[in-house]
Amino acid sequence: MKINKLRLRNRDLYLIIQYELFLNEDDLLDTIAQELENGVSIVQINYGHALTSEAIKITKKLRELCSIYNVLLIVNDRLDIAQIIEADGVFIDKNSFSVKVARDFLGDNYIIGTNYFEENIDFIITEQDYNIEGIPCYKSSLASNDDNKKIIYKKI
Repeated sequence: MKINKLRLRNRDLYLIIQYELFLNEDDLLDTIAQELENGVSIVQINYGHALTSEAIKITKKLRELCSIYNVLLIVNDRLDIAQIIEADGVFIDKNSFSVKVARDFLGDNYIIGTNYFEENIDFIITEQDYNIEGIPCYKSSLASNDDNKKIIYKKI
């Protein structure tokens, strides 16, 4: 997992997208493209209750967009979609399943992040100041946005 931590190095802006809050696919992709232009270096997509087929379709397009900008793509809680579209990694919420399950399913080449500490993770997102040697930590700060579609996390 050391290679995954190297892939996270110098990634300063972390964007989390809540897919269901966008009007349509074009609105989502246009917003993300604008954020990539503004220097976002990691994008995480959360699908909420979207259909799997819809989530795969949009994430394939998002994968292409992120590749153009050399931006990491993290999929929220959907190991199957992360594998299908070859995302860079997954984010595992503490209420879903263990990092071990994700690591066993995806293998060592996928970045795995959480909002809690567990063995074999590559990064943590928190509202508190964590300082764990060798593990990148991102502290939350709400981005200025009129309808709270996006949350940007800045690297500590």
